[in-house]
Amino acid sequence: MFMGSKVWAPFFWMIAIFIGLPVYLFLLIDFSAFKFTIDENKITINSGILVKRSKSIAFNKVQNIENVKGILRQMFGLSTVRIWTSSASQINVRKAQSENKPDGALTLETVNADWLKNYILDKQPKQ
Repeated sequence: MFMGSKVWAPFFWMIAIFIGLPVYLFLLIDFSAFKFTIDENKITINSGILVKRSKSIAFNKVQNIENVKGILRQMFGLSTVRIWTSSASQINVRKAQSENKPDGALTLETVNADWLKNYILDKQPKQ
């Protein structure tokens, strides 16, 4: 026999309150703890709630930069800027292969993400 919506409604609200609300609050706090600064030669990305992380990326070390715009990000007008360098963290010495993880990733409004990408590309040494 099919159970009506009166049976499923309490389960939905329990899931929303006990899972959805804590996840939402964590993401909100994590987003507010994310900061970055740009100076003449580098970008510094600071993040973390309990464990603080800081990563500085010199513009002259940047090997690749891309803007990623997925469907969900496009709905909210966001893009993720991914920055790769030629750092040792990109190579897994034991397997001698690339990890292919960006050294830095920032999710910004699309206009700001495009500006940041162009700014970093303009700071590249001329060949």
